[in-house]
Amino acid sequence: METALYGAGASKKDGSEAATITHSGSREANCAIRAAGKSLIGDLICLCAPDSTTTNVKLCGHTVATHTQAWGGSFVPKTACDTLEPKCQSFTGKLTAHEITAALAAFRAALKSGKQADPGTVVLGNPHTTGKCPSQQQIACVDYTSAMSQWPSEPSNEIKWYKSLEQVASKLLARAQQAAKQEKDATELQHLKLSAWQLYEAMKIEDLPTAPALTPKGNKETTAEEKKACEKYKGTKKE
Repeated sequence: METALYGAGASKKDGSEAATITHSGSREANCAIRAAGKSLIGDLICLCAPDSTTTNVKLCGHTVATHTQAWGGSFVPKTACDTLEPKCQSFTGKLTAHEITAALAAFRAALKSGKQADPGTVVLGNPHTTGKCPSQQQIACVDYTSAMSQWPSEPSNEIKWYKSLEQVASKLLARAQQAAKQEKDATELQHLKLSAWQLYEAMKIEDLPTAPALTPKGNKETTAEEKKACEKYKGTKKE
């Protein structure tokens, strides 16, 4: 996620490194692919941070007076980042694949062509009539044209932070599916344990030993020895 936010290889999380934003002498060049698209923070600065030509202009829904320097060497991206960050509402929920894919869909829906220039231009924000993003009044945008050759028919593109977010969404989805499978397996195992126990209890009842049949005492059959002893007793009694 930090790769999408700050760019691949960024060690500082404040917009001050080249991994986050390319900062040279031209806003038009820096806010267009291939220089742009490195990170969400970098593109946010292109969209929302005014330079000396756009001082106090209301960009991205807020009046942001970053500083009065021109975009070149005097313009400090870190200062812009420090000013813009508090304007962004903190996310307090649980990040899911669904939320990321929904955000990417919203991004694609916000893209537009510079119709006054080349219809094939793909920009986010308010471009110049040329379809570019120079340092001029009321101009603030990111030119993604070079990264979106199949737009709008295909959502796939070469924007680095976009692809990083796709990877995050894919990992989160796989993790959620694995967790759901583990929960399902645990539930099925619990059901199997219950079924096995119920079967065991049923078998215990069926296998109880049966008591031997009892012969009534009065109907007991006389054995040969008993008959012999009885006859002997009778003979003795007669004498």
